[in-house]
Amino acid sequence: MKDTLHFKALTQKNCYAVSSLTEDTLFVDIETTGLSAEKNHIYCIGCSYLTGDQIAVRLLFAENKEEEILILQTFADLCSGFDKLITFNGTTFDVPFLRHRFEHFQIPSPLEALSHTDLYQEIRHLKKLLPLTSYKQKSIELFLGINREDQYTGKELIKLYKSYAKDPEDEALQLLLLHNKEDVFGMYDLLEILSYTYFLQGHFHLSDMEIQSVSGDLFFNITLMPDILLPQTVHCIQEHATLVMHPNKVLLSFPVFHGALRHYFPDYKNYYYLPEEHTIIHKSLGTYIDPDHRQKATKENCYLEKSCYYLTLPYASSDHYLKQDLADKSTYLELPGTDDAFPKGYRLPPEQFSTLEDFVHLYCQTILSGKDSISKSK
Repeated sequence: MKDTLHFKALTQKNCYAVSSLTEDTLFVDIETTGLSAEKNHIYCIGCSYLTGDQIAVRLLFAENKEEEILILQTFADLCSGFDKLITFNGTTFDVPFLRHRFEHFQIPSPLEALSHTDLYQEIRHLKKLLPLTSYKQKSIELFLGINREDQYTGKELIKLYKSYAKDPEDEALQLLLLHNKEDVFGMYDLLEILSYTYFLQGHFHLSDMEIQSVSGDLFFNITLMPDILLPQTVHCIQEHATLVMHPNKVLLSFPVFHGALRHYFPDYKNYYYLPEEHTIIHKSLGTYIDPDHRQKATKENCYLEKSCYYLTLPYASSDHYLKQDLADKSTYLELPGTDDAFPKGYRLPPEQFSTLEDFVHLYCQTILSGKDSISKSK
């Protein structure tokens, strides 16, 4: 069995890692001779953790099948010093494979004592946002601008390992170790993609807003400042919004609409509807109106209507009350003070900032949940 230790310094690119990781976190990646834990074995376990401002990577390598038990025992002992586990696609592969091999050798599994975060499961929530051809680790690294020395896949290295087990050569050993080492080191860089998730969860503040006219169409532009740097520029284009995420600022643009919106009253039984005036009046005042000119209000006609400029999102929110009709589930943000004309140099009143923030948060949450169809480009 070979047990090697490697170090690498954290860099300025590791913004998310620096802000979110603690020294009780262990990164793990395994290399196996096949996909079946019953028919195949683990030949390398890559483990990584922070020590000060350094990334430490420990590679446990079984030179033959008989040494698998040794690297599993060493790994189990190493796990006792950590509380958190991070993998890439470990939920479906690494963790079940390790558990099966621990059970095979009747070694108590240390994994149950660790809280597990699977980077693949976290990153896949961003599929609607990021312009990736696939969500394999190397594809994500390419998007992030991470260059690897290793050019092999885990599958390609199985044949090399089997050859090494029969006839050990240092060149083959270095290739096998390099692949696993870069996989584990690479997970720290992969963490940076979660800065998009961090942003969409609301970790930003509104910096500026303006109205822009483009070929007669109006747009409400908002500048957002992320709490941590984003790794790459991403464009997210939708019918109802455009999002451009630069590393140090995010631009969000909503088209501005003009039309009639209705505020429906849920307590419609307390109102009369006046058909001649197309309006409603509370019953406490309606008693003074000729009964021939009033009727009991219904859910469908118990509303007040106003013409205004507004922004809209095609998702329901808990506090949406403006609608185009009773069945409307969209969310609207009225731009106050713009009933008939949109003034030049319009600024949203300060008392509306919190409402705008809620509107932006709703938009970000729906992107994160993947509810909408998004076209994207880098």
